[in-house]
Amino acid sequence: MNLTRQQRLELIKKHAPVMWLHEAEAFHPVHCRVATQLSELYRGDDLVKSRPSFADLPGLSRDHYLKLRHMDMKSLAAGRSPNVAYGPAALESYARANYGRNLYADGFSASRPPCYFARVEEVTFRKPSPKSRPKYPAGHPVEGSYIAIEYHFYFVHNDFWNQHQGDWDATTVVLLRVEDEEISSEGYLLTFAHGFSWVTRFHEEARSLNQWIGQWQRVPRRRVKDAYVLDGHPFIFVTQGGHGAYPTPGTICLGISEKLLWLKTKRAIVTTDVRQVGKIAICPPRFRPQLVEALEGAGVPSSGLQTAPWREPELLDEAEQPWLTYAGRWGQPSPYAGWGGPESDKVQKGTKPRETVLKALKNGYQAGDPIKVQDQWHRL
Repeated sequence: MNLTRQQRLELIKKHAPVMWLHEAEAFHPVHCRVATQLSELYRGDDLVKSRPSFADLPGLSRDHYLKLRHMDMKSLAAGRSPNVAYGPAALESYARANYGRNLYADGFSASRPPCYFARVEEVTFRKPSPKSRPKYPAGHPVEGSYIAIEYHFYFVHNDFWNQHQGDWDATTVVLLRVEDEEISSEGYLLTFAHGFSWVTRFHEEARSLNQWIGQWQRVPRRRVKDAYVLDGHPFIFVTQGGHGAYPTPGTICLGISEKLLWLKTKRAIVTTDVRQVGKIAICPPRFRPQLVEALEGAGVPSSGLQTAPWREPELLDEAEQPWLTYAGRWGQPSPYAGWGGPESDKVQKGTKPRETVLKALKNGYQAGDPIKVQDQWHRL
């Protein structure tokens, strides 16, 4: 089906997610132009421009990167000379104080409002050949036509177990089935975190938050089937510091298995993801009353709820988004695995709904080696 620009815009607005952040989260999704406002532009070890603009990015090579001022990810140093401190704790403290919540009034700021990037694309799934790939896992989208509405988010800094400058994460895809040239109100919600992903069913029918919580708390872990959707807007739960998106609040343990010479194989927790509901929410404009009603109906306290609206979306051409042709990194490289800023080619691949959807279909609920999902507790 051939959607007009206005129809695409309306779909983006209709299904913009309600993003739940942890109360200790220091960074909120903002426009990626902030990356240049707070950074210096480098090529290798050479400073190209101390105060670049968004217009400086188009066409730059993979040798380029944006480096947050006064933060060195190679030596793990932060601060202004002569008061430079070293180590991960120093990085976290400096990033929070200089690039975190102090940018916002009461958690948010009119000058740097919460922002998402979205696109709409038609996606067709065909029944896979038994020789080429296995059948679809239970609960995954089957063959047919879909509209993929994909949302991406940029965070200034990631202060998880690893730290890096710039973070494109919390990718969320709303996948709506198309039948007889009509877009259904049912489909699938895809969320991603640390290389693994979930596919949950998307329903727009009225359902209380309390009913939904009771439903997924009764099923075995890793078998959450349904997303919570309120007036067309899915709830996504973002992990503190790491910014991965999950379909439920709760805690998840990520770890590895070690086999010592004198012991049997042991599981080791490397880190944990923690998500909350009822604390901080970024939602469509004028949506707070619906959130409060849903929380109160589920017995979740709403007295301390902080909310901020997404900015009104607009459709732009590629020429109006110069970052799309930037090939460099969104943060300083690092000699430590997982501590370098994201590469643009990975960001660009993430903005193609077809590839992202297929990634979720392939992975389901699992992580790549060597990090494995150890345990998950769904808690409020």
